[in-house]
Amino acid sequence: LENVEFTKLDERLQALHDDRASLDTLPGRCVIERDLRGVGLEDLVCDLRRRNVTGSALDGELHLAWWTTVFEDIVNSSAIISNQDGSAMQDASDRFVQVDTEHVRSVGPMVQQETLKRLCELLFSRSQEANQLHTTLASNSSGVTFNKLMNSHADLLLAAKPIMVAMPSTLTMMTEFKPIVDIVILDSVEHLSNIELLSILARARQVVVIAHKNTVSSQSVNDLISVLPSVHVKSRATRRSLRLANFLENHGYGSLRHDVPVDRMQGKVKLHQVEASGVPVMSTGLIESSQREIDEVVSLIKQRATTFTVVPSIYVLAVVTLTSVFRNRLGAELKALAIKDENMNRFLRHVRLVDASESVGAAATDVILSLCYAKTSHGRLLQQFGVLEEEGGKGILLDSLALARRNLDIVCAFKSSDMEDERLHQDGPKLLKELLIWAEQLDDSPVNPTDFDEAKSEYDQDKAEDKEEAAGARAEAFDSSVDSFNNVLFTDLADRIRARGLCVAVNYGFDKEHSIPLVVGLPDKPFALAVLTDDMRFMNIESTRERHRMFAQDLEYLGWSVMNVWSVGAFVNPEKEVERVVSRIGELYGEDQ
Repeated sequence: LENVEFTKLDERLQALHDDRASLDTLPGRCVIERDLRGVGLEDLVCDLRRRNVTGSALDGELHLAWWTTVFEDIVNSSAIISNQDGSAMQDASDRFVQVDTEHVRSVGPMVQQETLKRLCELLFSRSQEANQLHTTLASNSSGVTFNKLMNSHADLLLAAKPIMVAMPSTLTMMTEFKPIVDIVILDSVEHLSNIELLSILARARQVVVIAHKNTVSSQSVNDLISVLPSVHVKSRATRRSLRLANFLENHGYGSLRHDVPVDRMQGKVKLHQVEASGVPVMSTGLIESSQREIDEVVSLIKQRATTFTVVPSIYVLAVVTLTSVFRNRLGAELKALAIKDENMNRFLRHVRLVDASESVGAAATDVILSLCYAKTSHGRLLQQFGVLEEEGGKGILLDSLALARRNLDIVCAFKSSDMEDERLHQDGPKLLKELLIWAEQLDDSPVNPTDFDEAKSEYDQDKAEDKEEAAGARAEAFDSSVDSFNNVLFTDLADRIRARGLCVAVNYGFDKEHSIPLVVGLPDKPFALAVLTDDMRFMNIESTRERHRMFAQDLEYLGWSVMNVWSVGAFVNPEKEVERVVSRIGELYGEDQ
């Protein structure tokens, strides 16, 4: 008291006077605290005091503490539960992936071995006929046709299980008008003519059609599809730009996957407009190519080549052209470039020149879409666009855009303002103008699932402008992202990981179907680690191969490093699972960070 100032002493005495009613219960509270301390509950009391838990909330806290003790007793009393180890379960899952991969790889050789065995048995049983067939094939005579072989050696030929790959016109010219095969597989026939389809069906006993229904323009193919049983084939993950996926969906291509690649792997869409003019082609009267646009396409190919140190064997760069004249001129330019530069010669092995009408059913990593047409020397654009003017022109353009599994570059020598609405009567040219208007407004910023405010503002703007189709699609994607189901264990796990100073997001994605349960990254870097678990969506996948192998492989293709945290491990020992996650992040970025 000798060292305390009178003002502070007065304040403390006044505080005691104001709270004088609590002095009546002070002895009882001291006894209770002493008893709680005696039974080992001092930490609980300190925790409740620190969090200012009072009144009715105290009952809930004590109830929760009681249940926590019960759960711990259950875990400790059960050897099955207490011995659960996330690492051991992960090892078992990895072993399944290895065994399943080896199994799939072994199926083909086993089937081939059995087929060759049956063929050899047939050849030995008919040695004379087999020798005659061998002599005929070895002669390499121009008069040897499939029809002659079928007529003279039908049993041996069919036993060999031949697989014929042919265009409709070739099949019509080289074979008889009768069934010659058991099964015919029609691929990329969305724009096939009626007579070509009938000529194929007449030569087969069974038919399988592989097609994208939304872009089929052939009425006969549509009629055939309507009478066949349909099997929906699930698409695999793509790094395609979300903006491009939304454009395709909003213009009738059908539903697409909204995958979440890491930022560095996310596809982009870029528009390259050049000022160019040309001379009309005699056969069509249209300006179907220009040197400036060809130079721009060649420049883009060179730029793409410089992005690789070693080009992956599966990489394909497709250059889609709307006219054959442009394709031929571009091919001549690339051939000359390959002769001059050996490095470009090696890269050009991955480049494909594709007519727009041939893009259906194909696939490419990156795509350069050249619109080919140019203005006249007077600066006027002729309002005719070749293949896009046909009945299936819209589907052809949509297929060309969907060809890209990652980056799309659009090259053109005119702007959307050069296209006159009153002279655009077909769906193909109309879609082309909408494409240019959309591409002229794009930016290079990546699209992240966490940008909910931006997504909602775009939706509100579209709604205000009465763009109901585009607004509805964005609203559905926005709502599904916000309302994604909550995994309590992973929410707790995320809080524990955040306490370690890492960035975490739960249910990271644009929709429920393709969201990632948990993603982790460093505070100053993009997310890099995808954490999977046996949640409701995982267990609803019927295929074991899809659950334990394909799901993770799709995420790895999108650039993620993938690991599993099983719900049992997260429940029994969450801190151990957190250590596994932190250790994995350390491996990705380096322990020093």
